[in-house]
Amino acid sequence: MNIYLQMCWEYVINFLESGIFYYYIRTLLPPKKMAYQTWFHILAVMFRFFIISICNTIQLTVIYTIFISLISNVFITCIFFKEKTSICLFWGATHGILCIISEFICMLFLQNTFDILPSDILLGKSYRFPITILYILILAMLSFYIPTLIPKKALFKGSQKILIIFFIILGITITHCFMLIMIATEHTHPEIVNTIILANIVFLCFFISLLVYMYQLALTQQQNEELEARAKLLELETAQYNNLLSTTKSLRSIKHDIHHHLSTIHSLIQKNESKRLTEYLEEYQTHFQLDYMVVSTGNIVIDSILSTKLYFAKQQQTKLDFSIVLPNNFPFTDVALSALLGNLFDNALDACKKLEQNRWIHFQINAQEDMLFIHMENTFDGIVKETTTGFLSRKPDANHGVGLNRVKTLVEEANGFIEIRYTKQLFMVHIMIPLEN
Repeated sequence: MNIYLQMCWEYVINFLESGIFYYYIRTLLPPKKMAYQTWFHILAVMFRFFIISICNTIQLTVIYTIFISLISNVFITCIFFKEKTSICLFWGATHGILCIISEFICMLFLQNTFDILPSDILLGKSYRFPITILYILILAMLSFYIPTLIPKKALFKGSQKILIIFFIILGITITHCFMLIMIATEHTHPEIVNTIILANIVFLCFFISLLVYMYQLALTQQQNEELEARAKLLELETAQYNNLLSTTKSLRSIKHDIHHHLSTIHSLIQKNESKRLTEYLEEYQTHFQLDYMVVSTGNIVIDSILSTKLYFAKQQQTKLDFSIVLPNNFPFTDVALSALLGNLFDNALDACKKLEQNRWIHFQINAQEDMLFIHMENTFDGIVKETTTGFLSRKPDANHGVGLNRVKTLVEEANGFIEIRYTKQLFMVHIMIPLEN
């Protein structure tokens, strides 16, 4: 075989392997947003291709080639994809294991079918062309199948990261030992070579299953923690909702009592009892001060939220105007609606509080053509902390982005859409929810 032709073919195989790796990672992880993203990703594939080609050219041992390939996988994933290093290491390692499994399956097939020795396969002979084609086909099938098993991403804790790194190093080292034993015994004991190859494949399958199990375990723990956090949040929102109802009922009771007070005052005026009137008014002013504006829209949750937030807006000298046109069939439960509007108003009031002047909030609800529209607009200082997962709170004692993230969750649960826009002076949240028939 022409040595230059064989070298060109190896380059083609390395390039195909790098392309499969990119497809594998691109399927599992979202890419980072950057200028000239396509060109940078092409450069990443070429970088991995050159690294593997250099390792093959200088004929590094398999164990070193695997580790260098793993490092390049992690490097590319960390630079160009939105994920933590532990996740990058996990998926980079699983791809390396898939490469090893594909290679050993080829060895087992050729050893049994054509009686070709593993050392001849590794060194490359005239049958290197069909061997590498078979290798690429097996690797492509495994790289396509594995991402379908785990559609979600998990977050590893500190102890889990250490275990994953330990098992990856241990697994690759044991695989390398299998390979050394296989090459050492293929001439002296050729009858056990197949057994060694098969044992290595079984070990690698067990190893990849262990990694997948660890991933699923981390995912389950994460889901349990999220469910627990949501349960606590729902409990807090329910308590807040009950508190709002209690406040609104108290305000309505006070509003009702005012009529009796006015009747008494009117009676004292008619009787021209100015002294008793003065004493009554002084006593009334001492025991009762009402700064609340009681809103009545027909929906007790909206009434409670608006009445309370109007009071807080007045306290911090923020103008709050609203327009409410309610549909007959609201797409939220009372607790969910309380959480949604409460978070929207809390964020708007907090943003206005940071301003020296020009504090105002506009809130609107209306329904058109089987859609509910909720619009919140407020002035703010133009400073926004935004990440790939959402907006970050600027409160030192607050959980990052809980308010707007909770709003997004509630909207998504109602099969709705949310749009968040902002300028240098205005922050706008626009929500659209399909109404129930």
